Amino acid sequence: MKQVYITSFILLAITLGYFLVSKPVHKEIPKEIPKEIKNLLIITIDTVRADTFYASEDNQFSDRLSIWLKRARVYRNAQSVAPWTIPSIATVLTGYAQNQHGAGAFPGAIANLNTQLPSSVLAGVSTLAERLGVAGFSSNAASAHPWFSSGFGLERGFNTIDARKSRKNIDIWFEQSIKQREQASVQQRNFTYLHYMEAHGRHTRNLEEYFSKLSNDQKKRGLNWAGAICENGLEATICQRYLVYNQAVLELRDSLANVLEQLENSGLLEQTLVLVYSDHGEEFHDHLEQAQADNHDPRGIYGFGHGNSLYEEQLHIPLLIWNPNDEKGRIVNTPVSLLDVAPSILDWLGVDISADNFPGMLLDKAEKETDRVFYASNIAYGPEQISVRDGDEKSIWNTVSDKSSYFNLKNDPDEQQPLTGDDLVLHFDKLTGDYLDLASANIGEPPEIDAEQLERLKSIGYLQGSEVEATVKPKPDPNIDLTIEQDETKILPPQTENQ
Repeated sequence: MKQVYITSFILLAITLGYFLVSKPVHKEIPKEIPKEIKNLLIITIDTVRADTFYASEDNQFSDRLSIWLKRARVYRNAQSVAPWTIPSIATVLTGYAQNQHGAGAFPGAIANLNTQLPSSVLAGVSTLAERLGVAGFSSNAASAHPWFSSGFGLERGFNTIDARKSRKNIDIWFEQSIKQREQASVQQRNFTYLHYMEAHGRHTRNLEEYFSKLSNDQKKRGLNWAGAICENGLEATICQRYLVYNQAVLELRDSLANVLEQLENSGLLEQTLVLVYSDHGEEFHDHLEQAQADNHDPRGIYGFGHGNSLYEEQLHIPLLIWNPNDEKGRIVNTPVSLLDVAPSILDWLGVDISADNFPGMLLDKAEKETDRVFYASNIAYGPEQISVRDGDEKSIWNTVSDKSSYFNLKNDPDEQQPLTGDDLVLHFDKLTGDYLDLASANIGEPPEIDAEQLERLKSIGYLQGSEVEATVKPKPDPNIDLTIEQDETKILPPQTENQ
């Protein structure tokens, strides 16, 4: 019996040993080390509404950018914070809400960009270029927008700013800057900013000339007007304007593809964070009847352009990101805000933001967060308005008349069927109060501009009123070298210890 026990024990030990030896070993797969993002490229495509920008994909139209969008994060439901340039871009470049950074406000209850200069970014608010300068980045910009180089604070921190007149000139400038960086013996981390203006005003000037140049194929791409015939009358003019505008957007898409190709061919794309966005959209009689009923635009322009309402055609904008650490592109339908841009960029570039109290959210988290509230304000023409979006519901409050409109964007994406109800009033009154509580105690002041800057702003439709007079700037700072070349203005700000 003892022998049997010994034999059984030996067999049991052999069996256990077999299972222990033959048991598969699950090795922990090491996590891939994130690529170091050395460079940042921000591209502003001014005045591009989301439905026009994305319509080519929705209609299976392919262009040079289409293949690139498959590699990008495409935020299909991005929200601007204002219906015009200065407050919107100031938010992108600072990370703060428009009532915090102070830019793009007017002194009275009725704003009128035709006759009044808006306020600039508050002195104590840092910009991306300033913060990245401290982190060792060089920074340069090529911009077709006069706001960017007229002293409103958007230029702070940039080593050079080149004023360019067209997208082709900006494309050439970017190609040259890439070559210079390739030839440089030492590669410093770099922040480049490009600002295109083709969609801003082509459809408002020389309309007949631009419309006559469109081919039949280009006219068929007038996506919201597809199948429409631009006959006589007011709607025919708006139809023609939209087709010219649409063509400008398609050309901007081509420039975006060109920039991305330049980066890839140079080998810089795999170490560059690229972000493309529009500051605001454009209205083409989407809300003509409502605008005429409100009768509040001091210029007498209703249902057209931007800066005069907070409907989605002016707030729903494209936002695209190419991040070297994304394995593949994806479409994000969750609403996000331009408030999310600056903190996300700083985080991706390894800049510590733990001490900052940004009102936005990191996009990596925001695209999964459905329970958020979005605000927009800073009207450029008429009484100040504030819009609040909570999920699919949205309110627009006229602060002068104290009238509010409420919409459900899921059931009524075009905002044509206002809702009523005491619960809506109470809910959005509280949320509007939360936004007002964010406001800085300081009020931004408009900068002084010279006659040349005034003329440049007038050339794109701003400050048309006879009441506007150019103020004389003080004697120039001897540390600032301002040189004017053909098609180019270079602004070199004073160097600081941190630059």
